[in-house]
Amino acid sequence: MRLFPFALLQALWLARVGASRTSLSRRPAAKSFVASAVSAPSSSDSVSLANVEDIRYAITTTVNGVPFNLLVDTGSADLWVIQPSDSRAASFTYDSTNSQPIVLIYGGGNITGVTASASVQIGDFSISNQAIGVIPPSGVHVGDILELGLDGLVGTAFGLNNNPFDESFLVAELGPVAGQPFLFNIFDSMPVENNFVGMSLSRTDDLEGSADASFTVNSLDPLHAAAVSSAAPQAVFPGIDVNGRWSVLVDAIYVGTTQVPLGDSVVQGTPPGKLVVMMDSGTPTSSIPTALWYALYANIPGSTVGEVDDVAHFTVPCESTTIMTVVIGGVDFPIHPLDLSNIVTGPDADLGVAEITRSASPLSAAELPLPAISMSSSETRSCGTFILFNYGDTPSSPGSDASIQFVSLTDAASAQADVTAVRMQAFANGTYPPELTTTLSGFQPAIPGVLPSFLSSGGSDGSAAGALSGSLASGSAEISGSSKYVTVIIGLLAANLLVVLALLVLGIMTYRRTASKAREAKYQPLQLPKKLALQGELDDSEGLVDGRYSD
Repeated sequence: MRLFPFALLQALWLARVGASRTSLSRRPAAKSFVASAVSAPSSSDSVSLANVEDIRYAITTTVNGVPFNLLVDTGSADLWVIQPSDSRAASFTYDSTNSQPIVLIYGGGNITGVTASASVQIGDFSISNQAIGVIPPSGVHVGDILELGLDGLVGTAFGLNNNPFDESFLVAELGPVAGQPFLFNIFDSMPVENNFVGMSLSRTDDLEGSADASFTVNSLDPLHAAAVSSAAPQAVFPGIDVNGRWSVLVDAIYVGTTQVPLGDSVVQGTPPGKLVVMMDSGTPTSSIPTALWYALYANIPGSTVGEVDDVAHFTVPCESTTIMTVVIGGVDFPIHPLDLSNIVTGPDADLGVAEITRSASPLSAAELPLPAISMSSSETRSCGTFILFNYGDTPSSPGSDASIQFVSLTDAASAQADVTAVRMQAFANGTYPPELTTTLSGFQPAIPGVLPSFLSSGGSDGSAAGALSGSLASGSAEISGSSKYVTVIIGLLAANLLVVLALLVLGIMTYRRTASKAREAKYQPLQLPKKLALQGELDDSEGLVDGRYSD
């Protein structure tokens, strides 16, 4: 989305299993494409589904008969592909009639190429004359798209509104008819009411294993159809016509048994004590006010906080079973404890540690420059939830009937047991190097309600600071006398990194896989971000005027 300085691109690799899965929805003409997320094919019957660096997934899309791996993005509407330079190059063609140069500006860079049209197919859905962007490899100047071997992006957001937040670049260049996004062309081909997209990714007992993923258009995944039908729709707030985004109200957030004050929302009209949170699968990162970010981790028993090279860090006990819970529409959505930290191994000179195991946190802090959003969820840590995006009767011009339905698939008790069965077992059997057993030099206990000087010196916005003005009791003590810690690396206020908000069980279901059950786990080093301006201001490179994301 425009005006959105978030890290670029996070999505779900989805492929069709044979024909479409049998539909249990109200739409007799509905189709779907469903797949299983796996680290590696286990048999000849396995679907062609691949994990991209553990956190990014893409859907197989055919453009004029040539396959591309495109990221699914609920935060934008355009479809663009990188012109292949491999064996596909000779067979890739497109219609360049009336082609126009385009520049897709993102917060951390831009995409430059040309408009074109081609036949596009995803699963059972095919559009014969779809507007696309064709981008040469030299025109990709954002994120790590090329390095990850990804081929472009397909958006599923509203793209036809007459507002600066959500307008499709292709619509802006070609007009609302010729440039209409792929998803809306599908809707037009299926004259039904209440057009919707359903997305899910379930969790298995072994977090290194596989999970069933589904992506359906005007159809419900049979596994979750009954639960979705009884889930109350949550109205998009403050409204698609206001901010052009899939955003909803969050009632409360708990860490253990402690309710964390959310502070005052910056969004006009937000009920007291609630926050407006946007769901966006197009970024693997999220933004959360600094004080709220600190309160969440400070309420995990045994946590410590420090600063290394101008970057804030937390350490939390490795065997922490603390459950974070998000309340939406009066319904609790528990967050799996293992989704609050990511295991990373290896020495780190910046932290002054040798060959130990540490964890990269999927949550960091930054103040949003947007007036209509309090907080953003990248939906990366949305394992264990099914979500249904309801575009309403007239998706091209959505009104008050646009809504989101959530179904929690996570059992809190089972999730806590996974910590012992998965993470601690990995330490016991030698899969992980020894865990960090001492407090890092320069770190201090994280005390709820007491913001460290290196955080408070930069200043938070008023609403975030207010969230810490009261006394916050420590959460329930799930850990007793533990000396096992992993370094939770949290890049503060780095607008080009904004690491994923793990506590929000929302949006497109993505699932990080370090390896399959049959393979030895592999880990990726984490580059620590440098702290940007603490005043919440972003320089021109962050693209506040016409940008969508940063890399």
